[in-house]
Amino acid sequence: MNSVSSVIRKKNKDVIIHIPCEMIAHGVRHCVSGIPGIASVQQLEYRPDKPMSLCSLRPGAIVVLDVNDHHAQRAQTFAFLHAWQIYYPEVRIIALTRNRHPRLLSYLSALGLNAIISLYDPVTVFQAIFIRSMDFCEQVQLSPLIRNLLPEEMPKKLTCREVQVLEKLFNGKSVSMIAEELSRDIRTISTHKRRAMEKLNLRSEKDLHQLGWTVTGK
Repeated sequence: MNSVSSVIRKKNKDVIIHIPCEMIAHGVRHCVSGIPGIASVQQLEYRPDKPMSLCSLRPGAIVVLDVNDHHAQRAQTFAFLHAWQIYYPEVRIIALTRNRHPRLLSYLSALGLNAIISLYDPVTVFQAIFIRSMDFCEQVQLSPLIRNLLPEEMPKKLTCREVQVLEKLFNGKSVSMIAEELSRDIRTISTHKRRAMEKLNLRSEKDLHQLGWTVTGK
């Protein structure tokens, strides 16, 4: 056994697969089961009426999920990602997607995911990025196809408060409603909104609305 494999094997990571498509989920399970350092692989049943919970995950667990083109499923996925970014940052997220929308992919990267991989990338690319993602890394790992779809200047990572404000805006709440809900001054919420839009290169309310529709379907 080489030294790299020895280091990886000591990691003992739990892997949670949350993918609606059974064929893709099975493929992911097959890919990761043979990687040294994986303690367990669990495939969760997709339930449209039951949002995914992170409460039972151990710190350092890796969640592999699919950001697909079905609006209801995608909205549930982003609800999960918003909760993760705020409450469970010690859990690692790898997103698989067929989506080629640059703005959506930029938003995913700004949430601070560990990796974003196109489902059109080869299996070898997925495995290589998955192994790199087992180590702590400040920078999101992007597969070649995803990298080609994003601008050279990647968006800056959103703060937890910026994510919280955006999620509420995407769900139709106004700045004043958010300020009241979070017990914050309206100017503070407006500042979070403005900074988030700057990071995501959203130049107008129309851009913000379009991103919100892409994320939630609303």
